[in-house]
Amino acid sequence: MLHSPTSNRWRWPVTLALLTLLYLVLRVTDLDQLVTVDEPFWLARSANFYRALWQGDLAYTFQHAHPGVTTMWAGMVGYWVAAPGYVDAFDTNLDNVFNIHQRLREMGLAALDVLIAARLAKIGLQAMLFLLSLVLLRRLFGVGITVVAGAIIALDPFLIAHDQLLQIDGLVTISSLAAALALADAVTRDRWDAAPWIVAGALAAIAWLTRITGLALIGVTGLVLLITVLMGRRGTLGARLRTATRYGTLWLTAALITTIALWPALWTGPERAVAFMRRYVAGAVAEGHEGPIYFMGDLHTGDPGVLFYPVSMLWRLSVASSIGLVLAAVSLAVPSIRRALPARLLRAIGILLLFAVLYLVGMALGAKKFDRYVLPVHAVLDVIAAIGIVATLRWALPRRRSIARVAMPIVLIALLLAQTLVTLGHRPYYLVAYNPLLGGAEAAEDVVRMGYGEGTDAAARWIIEDSGVRPGQEIDDPPVVHISGAPAPLHYLLPPPFMVDPGGFRTAEDWEVTDYYVVSIQQRRVREWPPNQYGPTIAYLQRFEPAHTVWIEGVRYADVWDLSEIPSPPWLTGPASCEWQFEPWLQLENVVIDGEIIALWFQTLTAVDLPGRVVVTVDLVPRTLNTPAVDQTWEATFEPRPRRGLVTDVMLEIPPLAAEATGDYLLEITVHDGETGESLPAYPPNSSISHPAAVIGSRCASGVPDANPANVPSA
Repeated sequence: MLHSPTSNRWRWPVTLALLTLLYLVLRVTDLDQLVTVDEPFWLARSANFYRALWQGDLAYTFQHAHPGVTTMWAGMVGYWVAAPGYVDAFDTNLDNVFNIHQRLREMGLAALDVLIAARLAKIGLQAMLFLLSLVLLRRLFGVGITVVAGAIIALDPFLIAHDQLLQIDGLVTISSLAAALALADAVTRDRWDAAPWIVAGALAAIAWLTRITGLALIGVTGLVLLITVLMGRRGTLGARLRTATRYGTLWLTAALITTIALWPALWTGPERAVAFMRRYVAGAVAEGHEGPIYFMGDLHTGDPGVLFYPVSMLWRLSVASSIGLVLAAVSLAVPSIRRALPARLLRAIGILLLFAVLYLVGMALGAKKFDRYVLPVHAVLDVIAAIGIVATLRWALPRRRSIARVAMPIVLIALLLAQTLVTLGHRPYYLVAYNPLLGGAEAAEDVVRMGYGEGTDAAARWIIEDSGVRPGQEIDDPPVVHISGAPAPLHYLLPPPFMVDPGGFRTAEDWEVTDYYVVSIQQRRVREWPPNQYGPTIAYLQRFEPAHTVWIEGVRYADVWDLSEIPSPPWLTGPASCEWQFEPWLQLENVVIDGEIIALWFQTLTAVDLPGRVVVTVDLVPRTLNTPAVDQTWEATFEPRPRRGLVTDVMLEIPPLAAEATGDYLLEITVHDGETGESLPAYPPNSSISHPAAVIGSRCASGVPDANPANVPSA
């Protein structure tokens, strides 16, 4: 049957609409199911950005080194919809970004509702960039490859998982892909036009305004232009150089204008933002993550090694991508298939692969590594996979056009239908999607890091059901819930009257007034990493049967213990507290003594005006006249992290004799500004009277329990 001109005219717009609808539907559903650890950061930073912009305090539209500007713009739209009165209710930024839920509760709002509104705004922005990417894909590769690539991207569970979150990784992924495609479109055109270079530069700016790693696009553009000059066949070398300079300048100018236009912090002076970003990047490259990383069966501090990204990427590939990448490798290796590919298509593939390689190498050079940090590479691999699938089918199917016209759609539909079923099988926990061809989540558990908040929603629902208390219910004795690690996810999933606290216990009374304790997979895996502020509690609870366990795809993601039936640990014996503050910005959170190591856990309470380094000294002070004096001072230096929520562990070695008798001593802790040498005044808990040093019991908080505590039954 012949198609009418009208049907042909509408076929592509309908295809675009259907692909975009598929992209959106998978990302806007189940947004009330999960809250991840980092999202409260960005909800608070969006509020600070909104407040600073609305009230003309433009310098404070700089919130973090990532810098996450586009995410904060999207978050601000969420506030317009769900919390429009925020900027009238508060005239200062929130330093403690963990506590944004408290501000929203003061306004009578549910923090989860505001978070969902912000997520939807971000997903809308991503959908526009996805639509633009489809237009660019069609220009470069044609309709067939575009449809397959668009479907694979839309159905990729790893991309869906991060696209749903109020975070930066999903947004930098789709903006980087659009920028790379726009660059390929500009370079591979038959004649050089200015407009594609302007579009490519603006999209690149959106990428690096989302995450600074988008700056890799500068290197990609420079190399592409250099290769064009050296290997081009049009005109003389001088003419090619002048043309490349002209278009490179267009690209860079568009990128700079977009950067300045979208980031108001640059309007009042960029020095503070640039300096902070430089320090942050240097720290991430050199030091790695502040906590241990589980990889290949071991815990790693700092850099988990060069194999981290190749292994983690392999586990995060979808079925369609895995098959397509194998076919792409075959297509490029087999001369008869490769010769059938147009030269323009091969050049575009080269540009996309150049971006993927440069981005991956840049991330691999840094010590701080997470699988989501290379999400933009996954989007490029999805496109390459689509090219491999379509190119192989065109080569392999019978040459008779009528047969090929029927066979190719059947094969493609079957493949994409299989991917759809696999993807929907992970709903609503797309973060738990691991390559099924390698064994899925159960096999991945022994290999890669897991835990970003998955399972806490199911734990929260069980606690609500078990306690018989409903959110919003007025009750005299509300349930108290502690969680290992950051409490942020439960603040959103267990609203008042539930009381949610971090997982540490300082006294037996703390334990006795707590109803439930939640342990996530991330903290359960690192509980034996000394010194660990949650480790003793988790190790103790492992001796008892959890009241509830959350299993997702065969992996134990969360445990809930009912503490009403479990006696307090033997080391929680006294009422003393560790919570001394030094100046108004640094707080001692915990003390852990493990063998010959004293670990002090500090937390910064502000994001600004911090010294570059802090020096901590510890003396052992005899409790009684009969206790021998220890004539030695131990000293350690650390750099305070400029935001609350990340606890810095400061470890000092003490001699064996002192370690055996720490119960006979008090710890005298002095904190000095590492730049000026001045000691910071110390304030005891709930007191405004300063002291020259903090003097506390050596086991004022969660120490390490005995190896075999008395009267503790086994699970």
